[in-house]
Amino acid sequence: MITRQQSGSATQTSSTVRTIAGDDVCGEPPRLGYDKWWSRCYERRQRALIDLLDLEPVQRAELKDRWLDEIARLEQSAQWCRSWHNRLQIFAIVGGATVSFLVAVGGLVGTTKIFDVGAGGVSQAMAFTVSLIVSAALGIDGFLRLSQRYRETRPVVEELRIAGSKFFSMSPDVYRVFVDHRKAFPTFMERVENILANDARAWAALGTESEKENGGTEKHPPDGGKPAADGTEGDVAKKNA
Repeated sequence: MITRQQSGSATQTSSTVRTIAGDDVCGEPPRLGYDKWWSRCYERRQRALIDLLDLEPVQRAELKDRWLDEIARLEQSAQWCRSWHNRLQIFAIVGGATVSFLVAVGGLVGTTKIFDVGAGGVSQAMAFTVSLIVSAALGIDGFLRLSQRYRETRPVVEELRIAGSKFFSMSPDVYRVFVDHRKAFPTFMERVENILANDARAWAALGTESEKENGGTEKHPPDGGKPAADGTEGDVAKKNA
């Protein structure tokens, strides 16, 4: 026979499950902007789940600040890069087609002057202006490396999410030697820091590669040769001189 206390406990557990599942936290998904809605929903679900873990207050605060907030920041950055990359690429495609159309119209009119008063000159002037804007859009997209930044950020977000999922479930392949979340917390945070450190090194390498492509800051010896790893090539050159 089920007592009133057991019934109340079951109701509370069911309410907690619904909250974490997103029924009470996220609401109905919208028809537009699903990605942003899902990111906010995921963050709310994880915050509710973190509050249920048996952790120290400091551990719970660090888990939200260092793990969950980093996921939200990287996810927002990835979505921004993808959104602007798509916008610039679509604008370049439409602008390129528009330039072709305007050039064709100018050819049909029969004028070759760019800023002629006639209709052909106006179309060619518009084609020239649109081509400049298209070139600027493609240049901005290439300079900011929006597509590459999105492709490199998304795996980091998923890696952090997988690490969190394994920690919450105390996955045996990682946390089999720990008895609870409190004991496993340092190991989990070490994994998080390693993921973020690898991401920071990847960004630094990307910046170095960009500098080399844009100007080349690599230093070479005065004689044009390659510097020796042990530093003896310069000494030999001095002796020979």
